[in-house]
Order: sequence, then structure tokens, then C-alpha cells
Amino acid sequence: PTTAVAELRGGWRFTPGDSVVYSQPGHNDAAWRVIEVPGTWGRRGIPALRGYGWYRIHYSVDSVPEEPLGVRFAGVTTAFEAYVDGRLIGGTGDFPPHYRARSLVAVILSLPSEAVTRGEHVLAVRVYSNERVGGITELVQAGPLEELEAEDFRVSAFIIGVALLVIGLSIHQVLYWARRPEAMEHLFLFIFAASLGVMFLM
Repeated sequence: PTTAVAELRGGWRFTPGDSVVYSQPGHNDAAWRVIEVPGTWGRRGIPALRGYGWYRIHYSVDSVPEEPLGVRFAGVTTAFEAYVDGRLIGGTGDFPPHYRARSLVAVILSLPSEAVTRGEHVLAVRVYSNERVGGITELVQAGPLEELEAEDFRVSAFIIGVALLVIGLSIHQVLYWARRPEAMEHLFLFIFAASLGVMFLM
């Protein structure tokens, strides 16, 4: 964690499989594969994996920060849980037997006070995917909670703006088609643009 927002790209370790001990700070992950994020399992040389995979990154705290810190996951495919020193701090989607995919859903998780005390700590991420791809597929950032939330708001505002623009264009197309029903291409453009706009808002 840092007093400025930082991208957590390098320094991660990864192993396929699933065990509760992988979340614990004392677990020896020296033999795990060194990996960078973001990236699908296939892009990181882990082909044909369907199931569980764990990521771990070690960090140290030299001085206790004055403001709350957090971690922002821009997107994990397809379900995940995050732990700090063995404590669950959040996630998205659901694991088997009630599997529910929630890919590319940005989430900000607050770091508990014990996760920013002086010393060494471990952030562990449990990921499950039963799809063609899986893994931490979008950027991971750490820093002041307020700044992470502000960045998330800017991204959300941009997406909403694009969605409203696309929906506005779709309305224009359907109004044009209403005046000229024989111009079916405008109806098709309306359906396409409206679907795209709704997808952005979901």
C-alpha cells in the first residue's frame, strides 16, 4: 500500500488448485509461478485451466498511513475472493456449487487496519473460472480509498456518458425509421445501438 494510487502489476505468484492455506500469510509460496497481472491464464502460460487458481503478492508497511487504504480490482474472470493475511475482505461472483460468473465487474475493497500495520503482509486472491478464460484480467490498483473511489467514479461517469450517447443515437435511428418504414437498416441500427447502450449500463 502507498499514499498514492499504484498499479500492482509485478511481484505476483500464482498456482492452480484450491486450498484454504493459500490465504494464510505463513504459507510458503516460493515454488509458485511468478506472474504479472493483468492477463488471462492462457496469456500467462497456464493453458486449459478450468477451475481454481490463487494469486499472492507480498507487501511491507514502513509507517502506518493516516488515511484509509484500499485495493481496486478493475475486473476478474469470473469469480473471486480477496484475502489479506488470511482475512476475507470481499470479492464478486459465486463459487461452486452455486457458480455465478461476474466477469469484468470493478470492485473496491477496503483494507482493514491490521492490514496496514508495520511489517510484512500478504494479499491473496482466490479465482474460479469454468469458462474459456480466467484470471485477474484487468488492472489492480492500491492506494488511498478516497482516490480509488474518485477514479472509479470517473470511469463510471465516462461509461454512462458513452451509453447515453449510444442510446440517443439509437432513438434517432428509430425515429427516422418511423417516418420511413421501408428503410429497415435504421431499425436494425436502432436495435444494435440500443442493445449496446444497455450493455454499457449493466
